[in-house]
Parts: sequence; C-alpha cells; structure tokens
Amino acid sequence: MSHDLYFLNRHDGQSWDEVLKAMEDAAEDSEPISARLLGAWDRIVPQARTLLGEVHITAAVILGKVFALSAIVEKETGLTAYDPQAERPLAQASTQGAIALMSRTTEDLHRRYGD
Repeated sequence: MSHDLYFLNRHDGQSWDEVLKAMEDAAEDSEPISARLLGAWDRIVPQARTLLGEVHITAAVILGKVFALSAIVEKETGLTAYDPQAERPLAQASTQGAIALMSRTTEDLHRRYGD
C-alpha cells in the first residue's frame, strides 16, 4: 500500500482537477528544478533529519521485501507481478539487476539534487 501526497501550487479559482492536470503536464516536460525549490530542499532535509533521524535503507533490503511480497500476492491471487522498468514479469527479473537499477537511479538523483 502506498499513500501519495502532492505539494501543489494552486491559484485562486483554479480547480483541483486543473492543478492535477498541470502537474501531470509539467512532469512530462523534464525541466530542471528551480533554484527556489532546490533552496527549499536544502532547508527541508536538515529539518526532516531532526524529525525522523537518519534513515538508511538499502536497495537490497527494499527489493528483497518487494520480491517476497510479490511472490505472496502472486500465490494468493493467481496474478502476475510485472516490472515495467525491467519490462518483464518480476519472477523473471534478476534481484541483482533490480538493485543495480535502483542504485543507479539513486546515484543519479543524488548527483542532480544533492543529499
């Protein structure tokens, strides 16, 4: 289960549907993150660390649990877990390959936006 939260810039008179559509359109544009938001991130991270403490979860731990949970769901439902990143059923995906992909993505995000 996941619980998504979006932080949106809603203008007076703008409906939530319009704001969500604008967010989806902006996500497709691949524009660099603004200096204003990067500055906010620099202020958010230390406050989040104070609130949450240091959080270190490795890709191996996360993906190990995802693979195990998907096996349970497949067994109980007869459905097949499909990994769109690997473009194959999860049961055919390599755990090591998935870990490498997640690690590369994380490293790329750190390079772009810092810790």
